Amino acid sequence: MITMAILAILAVVALPTYRQYVAKSRRADAYSALATVQQAQERWRANKPGYADSLADMGLPANADAKHYDIAIQNASATGYTLVATPRAGGLQTADGDCSSMSITMRGGTARYQALDGASTDSSDKCWPK
Repeated sequence: MITMAILAILAVVALPTYRQYVAKSRRADAYSALATVQQAQERWRANKPGYADSLADMGLPANADAKHYDIAIQNASATGYTLVATPRAGGLQTADGDCSSMSITMRGGTARYQALDGASTDSSDKCWPK
């Protein structure tokens, strides 16, 4: 009985930590996809007068091969763009309350990394690796 109580206490303590670890490791999917699109945008811009409006324009697959995130290009212009990664609806990453969306905004050659939690509060420090 004591052993069962100890195991229950360990499970209560360890399970939330494990879930946070798994969610954090899945964020690498968003980092990779956003970096792929960012590099493709810069290659595109080197040959065109502006940035691409869609992944298809650059010859990238839908969602840039992200498994847990949907990737979108917003506000593309001659001087910048915003890339947004949001957890795929019904996917495993939708429970990641710390990082409900991650984005890279490129303006005038400067990249700004942002993230929002489920309450639309800036959570960039938790979401982007340092």
